[in-house]
Amino acid sequence: MRTLLSPLLLPVAASALLTGCVPRAIIAYDVPAEISVPTDVRSLALVDRKGSDLSAAARLALQEELQGGARYSIAEPAAAQAALGRVQGTVGQPLSADAVAALRTAAGADGVVAVDQLETVESWTYAERTETRTHSETRVPSDCASCPAVSTDVTEEVPVIDATVSVTVNVGYQLYGVNGAVVDAWTETVTDVLTGTAETQADARGKAGDPKSLASDLAAATAFEAARHIAPWSTSVDRKWYAAGGREVAAGAKLAKADDWKGAEKAWRQGRKTAEGEAKGRVIYDLAVAAERRGDIATALKLVKEAKTLLRNTKRADAYQAALRDRKRSAATLAAQMAPAPEGE
Repeated sequence: MRTLLSPLLLPVAASALLTGCVPRAIIAYDVPAEISVPTDVRSLALVDRKGSDLSAAARLALQEELQGGARYSIAEPAAAQAALGRVQGTVGQPLSADAVAALRTAAGADGVVAVDQLETVESWTYAERTETRTHSETRVPSDCASCPAVSTDVTEEVPVIDATVSVTVNVGYQLYGVNGAVVDAWTETVTDVLTGTAETQADARGKAGDPKSLASDLAAATAFEAARHIAPWSTSVDRKWYAAGGREVAAGAKLAKADDWKGAEKAWRQGRKTAEGEAKGRVIYDLAVAAERRGDIATALKLVKEAKTLLRNTKRADAYQAALRDRKRSAATLAAQMAPAPEGE
């Protein structure tokens, strides 16, 4: 299940992770959905229009992905699915506004997400090759019947067949809003393979595994991306920072390495007053990382811009500034997606 890290939309930072000689801060934060769903859609009814085992797996997985998130509440699924059996419509074609209204009313939801298409493509391929195998043989020497048996490793090349099945599952989703109109219709596609090896084609197929079971897993896996399509989700990045290059830099770095970022930030602020040149640029850069950890993107951008005027090599700072600008734009989109429904709704 994926949930927003905070209902206040403030990123939460994880502890610093040191990788080799370059320290890194792992920063977790929320990102917007791929599309902006109308803010009056606060609760969703999830229904399965295909009625197969695979489509049911996709619907259940989507429910699990969305439950507990800050963007939507999920209506009672049984009520919505029961209501679906009472409305008319052609699977694969949009539901009518009246049908959507009936589903919404039955489930007590603002919007409806329907699993309305499902396609499975299965393809087998076979490759012949030889496999080196070693086994032990115990024999009595032919010229000495009374001698003890001798164990010998025997290596041989055995012809085998690799049977590989590729399974692709396409699941179509429809999202309906308060007015019964389609907000978006999209398809998620997932592919995976199974391989088995044996001396005959039939045995190799048997060892590959069950394609139907894989298809069920893949149908459920489409819900991961489907949820990201309509709901904000959490991710993380690692930010490099400076641990050396001046006593002011090192003073804060010692605390940051001990996961005392509050103390590190205080030390770097003090060091900023006395550091000069490259050292000052590094201190200010580290302060930018500390600000981002606190969720203050505007201050982080201001600081990294200042750091660039002092650093001899600005390659790292240039990349960081670009990343922060992306985060700023993303945060604005996220705030709009998470805005409360208009008054009166």
